[in-house]
Amino acid sequence: MSYQVSSSHTFVMTPERGWDVIVGAPLQEIFDHRSGPIPPVKDMRGSSTWGQVGDARTVVLADGSSNLETLVGASRPEDYRYELTDFTGPMKALVGKV
Repeated sequence: MSYQVSSSHTFVMTPERGWDVIVGAPLQEIFDHRSGPIPPVKDMRGSSTWGQVGDARTVVLADGSSNLETLVGASRPEDYRYELTDFTGPMKALVGKV
């Protein structure tokens, strides 16, 4: 059995405005429902700032599992890259780094 997971929305705005909205948004509002095997985001812990290379935060999912999210590229508005590591829960056995 396989699952295809997809989600898409279109918003009319400048790239700069898109950067500001996405980078500043709480993950609990963006990822507020299950996506296939991945539970919704319940909480974010750690860095009080987000938007500079090196910023890191722990993302806690609704099932209690978590991962560390580290910003590895950030240049408004064209570059936004992050790395996910330190998985706990069921994903720990499957995923080392994304």
